[in-house]
Amino acid sequence: MVVARTVPFVLSIVIFFLIYKFMPRGHVPWRLALTASVPAAILWETGKRVFADYVTRSQHYSTLFGPMASLIVLMVWIYYSATLVLFGAEMGAAWQQDVEQEEALQAEGGAE
Repeated sequence: MVVARTVPFVLSIVIFFLIYKFMPRGHVPWRLALTASVPAAILWETGKRVFADYVTRSQHYSTLFGPMASLIVLMVWIYYSATLVLFGAEMGAAWQQDVEQEEALQAEGGAE
């Protein structure tokens, strides 16, 4: 049971790390990419479990939307996934900007 939950979580961290490290145009330090990938993976795995539970337990969306229900559910999942990837990227960018500002302040303080 532990392996069944740990392996997908670790794989999610690795995938988000690769996205946040190598997809941006500029240089992203590996530590910041890893720091942004952990919360994104936690939210991804939590959302995946909640979404799967919702889809298996509630069948009212099928009666409400008919044959288009699976398409609507898929679109909601894609929206959630895209929002999550962008949220993690924003966190990484904000942390990188914070680190750069701290380094600039330290450099100014050391120059005096």
